[in-house]
Amino acid sequence: MKRVPFVALLLSTLLIGCRPGIRVPADATVIMNGTVIDGMGNPAIPDGVVLVQGDTILAVGSAEEFRIPDGVFVIDAGGGAILPGIINTHIHHGAPADLRRTFLVEGVTSVCDLGSELSEMDEFLQEEGEDGLAARGIRAGPIVTAPGGYPDGLYRTHINYEVTTPQEGREGVAELAGRGADLIKIAVDPSWNRENPLPTLSLETVRAIVDEAHARGLLVRAHLIQPPPMDLAIDAGVDVIEHLAMPRWPSREEENQVMASEDPVGLFFDRWAPDYQRRLERMAAQGTAMVPTVSALIGDYYTREDPTPREAWVVDVILDIVRRFHSAGGLLAVGNDFNNRNATERLPLLEIEMFLEAGLSPLEVIRAATGNAAAVCGRDADLGTLEPGKLADIIILAGDPLADLVDALGRVEVVMKGGVWRWDLEQPGLTGVAYEDFMGRWSPAPWPPTPARNR
Repeated sequence: MKRVPFVALLLSTLLIGCRPGIRVPADATVIMNGTVIDGMGNPAIPDGVVLVQGDTILAVGSAEEFRIPDGVFVIDAGGGAILPGIINTHIHHGAPADLRRTFLVEGVTSVCDLGSELSEMDEFLQEEGEDGLAARGIRAGPIVTAPGGYPDGLYRTHINYEVTTPQEGREGVAELAGRGADLIKIAVDPSWNRENPLPTLSLETVRAIVDEAHARGLLVRAHLIQPPPMDLAIDAGVDVIEHLAMPRWPSREEENQVMASEDPVGLFFDRWAPDYQRRLERMAAQGTAMVPTVSALIGDYYTREDPTPREAWVVDVILDIVRRFHSAGGLLAVGNDFNNRNATERLPLLEIEMFLEAGLSPLEVIRAATGNAAAVCGRDADLGTLEPGKLADIIILAGDPLADLVDALGRVEVVMKGGVWRWDLEQPGLTGVAYEDFMGRWSPAPWPPTPARNR
């Protein structure tokens, strides 16, 4: 698709008549002349309109449902695509507002931090960095784990919150919630060292953590990278499994047998991971979501220009797990484990590309990065989709995401967060004088939002 001109600004109405019976305030903003994709998986709306007042979406629909006289403020999408803001559901140490600013300008309007120190918690409330507005921070704080367990038992990251009993688990949830945690992250995996596995939480302790968190309206998300702990997480009622459990790989001799077969992926699951499909189906049936972070796990294999047969086979197996879970009806969300070490993309384009490779449609991947992403962060009541009553977190793309999603997401033209939006002064034909004049005539919604909207 030919790149559209930068979003134009027009002045039109003081009053809009929108669906019969709905009267639109004079201070509304109309986003129009683009294809609307709502983040719920519904068919795209060609020539769609999103109506915003302050920090909230008022209405979404086709242009023919709206009559727009002169006078209201209009953002013209220039024939591009209008989507909910992207949510990166799995990052670490994202507290600094200046860092979250770099997420926002790429179209990531919210980030969900699943491992940071207690001292970082309040910093997530800062909504602006030195360069301006920052992505919204949703935070878990430290990871609840067994003494000496993951992650400090492996990485010495100083983000363990260690508990030994169900009562300590409940007390830990209470303290973290009191410190402002928006959800709870736990670790239930002993890591890969079979000779000296890390301590893990017991089933009874995880159940207590889940019960206490749910009583406080918080989700519980569990780190695991091996299949056996999947059963514990499912049995305890964990809401989201982080990463993708990597099955036991065959020995080199066994691997040669797999490679020689006509169906190396199918043979792998039949012989070396016979319980995996059952576990995926249990997760889907119970409503346990997955944030697989496949780009962090095997992204280097996937992007290699000339992978070995084994590397290509590993990629096929891992993407087949994503495919199987999706086919079972499981809820998938996009997160890339950003921490400036093993994943450096703010906008998780590689993760999105790998979801597409696993067989999800562009609409399904958009939903995984928006509506589903809000759900696994506990924010589906106010974020993630273009619906009346939701916060106005909106991006405009200069491309067709249904034809080439990765390309379109790489060409973000406008980012709006809570009704406040960014206009790029470097685009042709725009001057600082015009920008200042424009800003003098239109004041965005008050910032920051009230605490009740910033939880």
